[in-house]
Amino acid sequence: MQWLMKFTFAEEQTNHFENLLKGKMILNNATGYWDLGDYGSTITYNAGIKDDEEISKKDRLILKNLSIRVAEIASHPRQKEIKNLWFKHNSLEATRPLIIFDPENGWNEIITTDQLECSSRLSRHWEMVLKKEIFWGEKICDDRPIEPYFNLGYTFTESSWGLESKFVGGRNGGSYTWEPALKEYSDISKLSYPEIEVDYDTTNKTYKLAKEIFGDILKVRLIGL
Repeated sequence: MQWLMKFTFAEEQTNHFENLLKGKMILNNATGYWDLGDYGSTITYNAGIKDDEEISKKDRLILKNLSIRVAEIASHPRQKEIKNLWFKHNSLEATRPLIIFDPENGWNEIITTDQLECSSRLSRHWEMVLKKEIFWGEKICDDRPIEPYFNLGYTFTESSWGLESKFVGGRNGGSYTWEPALKEYSDISKLSYPEIEVDYDTTNKTYKLAKEIFGDILKVRLIGL
């Protein structure tokens, strides 16, 4: 059936789990480096980090090579087919089932810290995102299109709601317990609206930096918060 997804790494994964059962391999612990829940948060993850707007020549080369691979995947005819299917789907036309498979926190076990080659925090963030796109396009092969863009969010600070929830545990993407911020009705009076302050200086420097690295390969877009 043509509509069924093909996971090109299915056989590889089967062998991996068979070896695990035989005790031949050790599971990698989740790194926690991808600390966001979904791919829609990528622009925030890519946002500039104040006082960390420099990327070394070595890291620039690593990122540029990764962006070339992303661009190659994005130019494949299959990506155009996927986009057309989504246009039809959103126009309420009958199509085969469209599937998105997002590993979410599982990215920390797919792309582990030891696989990251860049040195600075910002460049490692960008490396993580690019490697996610490559894995998504080469291994997962679902119906999420890989596009020739590198999306940046604005650098900003956000004040709290006046009360903070308490989390216990959760290290490296593990489980945790949660204590609610509101424990009594009277606590509602302690709440306040958060304020967002955009750091335009860091944002503009980061955008310029991304353009220098990816500008002739991926279209750099500054979007949203």
